[in-house]
Amino acid sequence: MWKEKVRKGLASIWQWGARLQDRLLYHGCDFGSWVEPQEAGFTLEQGNRYQPSNRALLRVLGDLPITSQDRILDIGCGKGHAMVLMSRFPFQEVAGIELSAQLQDIANRNFARLGLPQCKAYRADAAVYQDYDRFTYIYLFNSVPRVVFLAAMEQLCLSLRRRPRRCVLIYLNPVYHEELVRSTPFRMVKVRSAWLPWFEYRVYTNGEN
Repeated sequence: MWKEKVRKGLASIWQWGARLQDRLLYHGCDFGSWVEPQEAGFTLEQGNRYQPSNRALLRVLGDLPITSQDRILDIGCGKGHAMVLMSRFPFQEVAGIELSAQLQDIANRNFARLGLPQCKAYRADAAVYQDYDRFTYIYLFNSVPRVVFLAAMEQLCLSLRRRPRRCVLIYLNPVYHEELVRSTPFRMVKVRSAWLPWFEYRVYTNGEN
C-alpha cells in the first residue's frame, strides 16, 4: 500500500515538473501530463500509457551521425515531445505514428504552436503499419505491448530486406531487448543509463553501410 502511495506521489511530482517545463520552454504546449490507454481511446492490448520522453534523448541523438538525408519515425509518438527534441537535428523528416486520435491531434497542435513544419504525427496502428521504407532512424519509448512490438519489428525487417540500408533504432525503456536481438538483425551498439530503469536508452543498428 505504501509503495503505491509513494509511486503515485512521485508520478504527481514528475508531471507537475513536466507541465512547468511546458509553460516555460514550450509556450504552453501540452506534453507533460500522462495519459492512460483507456483515456486515449485504446486498450492495454493495443498500447501503453503515454508518458513523455526525457531530454536525455538530446544527448543520445547528439552522439549519432545524423545528416539531412536521414528521416526518423517515432512509433507511438503520443503528444510529440520526443519529436520536438528530434527537430533540433538535421533530419529531413520527423514523423510519428499514433493509435490515439486524441493524442495525434494534440501532437500536431503542439508542432503548429512551436512552428515545426518538419514534424507530423499520423494516425496509425503499429501492429499493421508498413510504411518504413523511407526511414533510416526509428524511435520508441516502450509505447506498445509485446505482440504489437514484435509485429512492428517484423514489418521493419521486411522493409530492410526490401530496401537494404543502414538503420538505427533508439529504444527507451527497452523491455523487449531480448526479443529484438534474437529475432531481428539489430545489435546494440550503445547504452545511456539512467537513475530510473525506464529512462535507459539503448541504441541498435542493423550493421548495413
